[in-house]
Amino acid sequence: MNKYNEIHRILKCLRLYSHYTQKELAVLLSFSASYICEVEAGKKEPSFALLNAYSKIYDIPVSTIILFSENYGTAPNKITQFLCKKSLLLMEWIYANSKINS
Repeated sequence: MNKYNEIHRILKCLRLYSHYTQKELAVLLSFSASYICEVEAGKKEPSFALLNAYSKIYDIPVSTIILFSENYGTAPNKITQFLCKKSLLLMEWIYANSKINS
């Protein structure tokens, strides 16, 4: 995995928050479910076309998606790294706990 290896976690969080399966999201984004699965598993890097599709579906700038994935040594400074890492962990924690309380 390269230095941008956290982007898969952001994309998975976005999908989970919207309660889509990988197959449902693949249809909405016009990508194959297997590609979505491989990207979310961190086996493939997302293409710009995929990031752009996420951006449109979730109304989030591509730059924001990329920013939140830059938390392990790639962000411009330690504060940004810390904030991105903690934000991602919080998103994952919220989703995990929402399943418990459902």
